[in-house]
Amino acid sequence: MKLKQIISIFIMLSCVFLVGGCAGKTEVPEVRQEKAAEKTGKDTMIYVVRHGKTMLNEAKRAQGWADAPLTDEGVKVTKKLAHGFKKRGIEFDYAYSSDLGRTRQTTGIILKGLGQSELPLREQQGLREVCFGTYEGEKFSKMMEDVSRNLGYENLKQFKQSGTYHIRKRIDGVKSLDKTGYAESFKAVKARMQKSLRSIAEETEKKGGGNVLVVSHGMAIITMLSDMTEQKVPGHLENSSVTKIIYKDGKFHVQSIGDTAYLEQ
Repeated sequence: MKLKQIISIFIMLSCVFLVGGCAGKTEVPEVRQEKAAEKTGKDTMIYVVRHGKTMLNEAKRAQGWADAPLTDEGVKVTKKLAHGFKKRGIEFDYAYSSDLGRTRQTTGIILKGLGQSELPLREQQGLREVCFGTYEGEKFSKMMEDVSRNLGYENLKQFKQSGTYHIRKRIDGVKSLDKTGYAESFKAVKARMQKSLRSIAEETEKKGGGNVLVVSHGMAIITMLSDMTEQKVPGHLENSSVTKIIYKDGKFHVQSIGDTAYLEQ
């Protein structure tokens, strides 16, 4: 079976489930849904991780609400991340992910590598990637070429060189071309991501704080961070990179963005 046919099957299956509000199932290391013990007297440290590399990442296709499992390389690098956490003495009191298979799989690998497979995993739709509507599963370059021309540029190269190749413009550009009604605006993605992060932070703080693992998606994380820090927010995050955020007295303090040092052996 050709790669294009395999990709089409993944996209069709995942989107059918997701439009109904639940992700397609992916075989992942077991993460049991059990009640976590309450912690006391700790700062609330949130480690926001982009999921490991997937088949659609490898094929350079738009992967929003469409889903695909991690590649062998994606699994390998995620195991490195778990080792990086362990090496630094980091264990988690709570774990969250989006309801998409690739983030659940990534979370399971991290927790297994830390010997914490018993930790309950809480899934939140609010942590999903941006929905690309019509362009789900399309070549990413094709999607951005269409957006570029619709914005008045000759091509994607000119858009990138214009100095206006910002995350907001890209996301809203896709929404303006969408014919399904599912594609999201920058404003909508930022609102749901920040709402989810705040609910996680507040719940953790009420229980006495602790280390929180949150596994989400590249463009969604970038959008969430857009007005949360004075640091420069990059236009791209590497798979399995870590963004560290402290929550204290009702405020978020972004410590680092897209850190890949955890992957170094």
